[in-house]
Amino acid sequence: MDATVRADLGLLARSGVVRLSGASAWGHRFCAGGAFARGDVVVVAQHGVWRSVETGAVTGERDLASRFRVRGARVTQFARYDVLDDALTEAGLTWSDAVTEPD
Repeated sequence: MDATVRADLGLLARSGVVRLSGASAWGHRFCAGGAFARGDVVVVAQHGVWRSVETGAVTGERDLASRFRVRGARVTQFARYDVLDDALTEAGLTWSDAVTEPD
């Protein structure tokens, strides 16, 4: 699935919806570890590394997952989860929805 991110993407957080202004400014880097998809919903297992904007030093890292809703080749919703199974449940996906790379 190819999609672009809308400039007005809403990040679903515990405190409500936050509008994104550029993840690179936050000093975050995420590496994908697997994907699950069905319909317009995608969940990506990730390993996140947070760095200090001032020094570049690693300030934290952990495994996590992100859930995306894609409509018309645009990401319209994004939510981050501490646990992959929680993201899959919220998205209505299961391990059988794992995306495999073509041979």
